[in-house]
Amino acid sequence: MNSKKKTVKQTRPPRKKASVINNVVDDATYKTLIESISDIILIEDYNRKILYANPALERQTGYTLDDYNFPPENNPFIHPEDHGFVIKFILRFIESAEVHSDILENRFIDKFGMIHNHSSVLTKIRFSGVDAIQYVVRDITAQKRSAEALRRSQQRFEAVVNNISEVIAIIGGDGLIAYQSPSTMDVL
Repeated sequence: MNSKKKTVKQTRPPRKKASVINNVVDDATYKTLIESISDIILIEDYNRKILYANPALERQTGYTLDDYNFPPENNPFIHPEDHGFVIKFILRFIESAEVHSDILENRFIDKFGMIHNHSSVLTKIRFSGVDAIQYVVRDITAQKRSAEALRRSQQRFEAVVNNISEVIAIIGGDGLIAYQSPSTMDVL
């Protein structure tokens, strides 16, 4: 019996550099990705003229690119209370040396009058030979509503615990009291 094992030498193909991989993804693939993504992708030039918007704009807001034929300072879609700081944020970003912005959160009014919370990141790009800003906009309305509901629930719980006549105490794993309700002082 032969106790020697046969080994097969496996060779891995050489790793491709990112630039080579990027060239494999063609414009059609990129366009399919951008047009199917759930986030709004919006591109505007530095004069704030919108050059491109993916279909998510219409899916989320009811608006089309044609609905944006107005000067940016008259944008009726940005909530009036947010309009000033949004304009300042965009102008500061354009004037900065940064390529990507911090996160911008603001409210947006859709075609049906509903208010949405949006979170956006801006990126300076070249689009069709023009300096432009690409916005990646995510609707965070559900997260904001959940956070607000949790905050209200915590307030109600605290009100109950702080006003209950029974003693409530939480003892940590180390045997020390981690929390005790105010009624504890009445009992002691």
